[in-house]
Amino acid sequence: DKETGKAKGFGWLKYEDQRSTDLAVDNLGGATIGSRMVRVDHARYKFRDDEDPDEGKVDWATMTKRESGGGGDDTEDEEDEEAEQRPMLPEERELALLVRDHDEDDPMKAFLIEEKKKEVEEAEEQLRREEEKLREIESKVQREIAEKRQELLARESQLREIEARMQREASAAASVPTQDANPGANGDHN
Repeated sequence: DKETGKAKGFGWLKYEDQRSTDLAVDNLGGATIGSRMVRVDHARYKFRDDEDPDEGKVDWATMTKRESGGGGDDTEDEEDEEAEQRPMLPEERELALLVRDHDEDDPMKAFLIEEKKKEVEEAEEQLRREEEKLREIESKVQREIAEKRQELLARESQLREIEARMQREASAAASVPTQDANPGANGDHN
C-alpha cells in the first residue's frame, strides 16, 4: 500500500465448482482477518499450454491423496486395498453422509468434516491396534500349537520305541525253551 507502506498481500484459492466460488465471494468478502479487511473476487481458471490439467484438480479423491503425500507408493495402494476389503467403520459412514448430505451453505460444514475425519483416523488407529493385537495372539497360538505338535511327535516316538521293545521282549520270551517244573513227568523212573 503506497499510503501506509504495508504489504497488501494476496492469495489464490481454487474451488471445485462455481457454487463454492460464489459462496466464498459472498461469505469472505468484507471479512476481517488479522485486522485487515479481505476483498474477494473470482475468475475462471484456464490452463496454460505447458500445464498439466491433472495438477489443477480439486476433487475430493485428489485432495486427500495430495494431503497424505500421495505419490502413488505401494503402501498406499495396499492400504487402499485393505480399506476396500474391510467393511466401513461407523465413523467412515458418518463422514460419507456428512459430506454427501450436509447443507452446502452451512459455514460449519468444513469444520464438522474435519472433526469427523479426526474421529475416522482415531477409529482406524484403534482398529489397527486391535488387528495387531489379534495378529500377536494368532502368532502366539501358532507357536503354542507348534510346540504341542513337537511334544506329541516326541511322545509318539517314545511310544513306538516302547512298543518295539515290548515286541522284542515278547519275541525273545517265545523263543526261550521253557523248563519243565516236574522232571519225573516224562516217564523216566529210575
